[in-house]
Amino acid sequence: MALVNGDLVQVTDWQRYLDQTVLNVYYYRFQVISGGTNDIYSTLADWFEDNVIGPVADTQVNILNHELISVRNLTNGLDIFEKVIDVDGQVTPSTGQYAPSFVTWSYKLVRESLATRNGAKRYAGVPDELYAGNTPSISSTLTDAVEDALAADVVLGLVNTFEPIILKKPVGSPPFASYVYSSIGDAQFMGLGTQNTRKAGRGI
Repeated sequence: MALVNGDLVQVTDWQRYLDQTVLNVYYYRFQVISGGTNDIYSTLADWFEDNVIGPVADTQVNILNHELISVRNLTNGLDIFEKVIDVDGQVTPSTGQYAPSFVTWSYKLVRESLATRNGAKRYAGVPDELYAGNTPSISSTLTDAVEDALAADVVLGLVNTFEPIILKKPVGSPPFASYVYSSIGDAQFMGLGTQNTRKAGRGI
């Protein structure tokens, strides 16, 4: 089916780390009044690999692997596009040590309205040598790049095609006739965090 202005699109980054499946899920709002064809999904996946996964992988240990990008239109509940990728984390720790799968680099997604709470992103693959106790020592150049990626509009060609959003939950099951969201005004690195669903034996 074709995309319609206002469609809700979900992008899922499937990763593998320490024999755990690690997911990061993103939401984008299609914002082209004239609509669009299904070709946009593959172009979005390409953009996402370069502009989001690239900066994130720069902060992750090299044994973490990004394996698949899944793009779904949640508004019509039908369209899906998947791209198999092979992107490793870029940090090779000199100590050879890295944190468990549930330890994360954590970011806050800053809302632009009161329609939702602030959002969050938590990335696995933290090298031991980039923190001491509760204090990270990762380069701000790397975290700044991730912050920019999380708040970036998707410009395909000359058109501002998608905007990143925070989706109000629970959302139920697609298709969605309507949804509540906030635009993302900024992203902020919050340091170390955890995500319990990524503990060994939990989650997918």
